[in-house]
Amino acid sequence: MQDGNNNIPIVKHGFTLTKAIFFEDVIKTIHNTGFVHNDYPIVLSFENHCSQSQQEVMANMIEEILDDLVYTIPPSHGTMQSYPSPEKLRGRIVIKGDGKLEKIHPPIEKNKV
Repeated sequence: MQDGNNNIPIVKHGFTLTKAIFFEDVIKTIHNTGFVHNDYPIVLSFENHCSQSQQEVMANMIEEILDDLVYTIPPSHGTMQSYPSPEKLRGRIVIKGDGKLEKIHPPIEKNKV
């Protein structure tokens, strides 16, 4: 994803002949057709090159369009032994992105011995 004009994020694949498309169109298409043939989880891999303001626009679009389809890591992620299986994530969308989880959820402090 990259910054687009008028604070509208775009999806584009560098060094190819493909045209840029609006991020919102991609998210709407995933919402409308993602689970037509099966309900196994969809994994979206974000390579995000957007400014903070356009990241906020993307987050709002995800929240408004995909709503509760998106799997959200629970606050107790630091104590999780494993991630949910694909079976448990049926009908859900998992978003994978660059960066460390601590930037999203601060690390859980462990008791000092």
